[in-house]
Amino acid sequence: MLDVFEENGLRVEELTLLGGGAKSRLWNEIMRSVYGRPVKVHSFSGKATSIGAAIAAGVSIGIFDSFEEAARIISYQRFYQPRPSDVEVYQSYYRIYNMMYRQLKPIHHGIATLNRN
Repeated sequence: MLDVFEENGLRVEELTLLGGGAKSRLWNEIMRSVYGRPVKVHSFSGKATSIGAAIAAGVSIGIFDSFEEAARIISYQRFYQPRPSDVEVYQSYYRIYNMMYRQLKPIHHGIATLNRN
């Protein structure tokens, strides 16, 4: 997804992790290295969807004046800064992964089609 954003001129400066993967410190460190961006882990990563819905409701009924104002209630439990040496190593692997993904995409599509029948 990050690649698609950037291919369309949208620069993502940092990543916020939530959900099950956010629980793993190792996975957090891998993400910062693969993407070369600062990573922050949401304090209530398992409840992020509910918090997002509450924020949207709060903005719509006027509790918050804007989503930017409402976002100030969000806190983070961990922060990771990319390490240039790790980023360089992971970028080499990521380039290979992207080549493999493009080659395997039609195969995955064919398998998905078989499973529908």
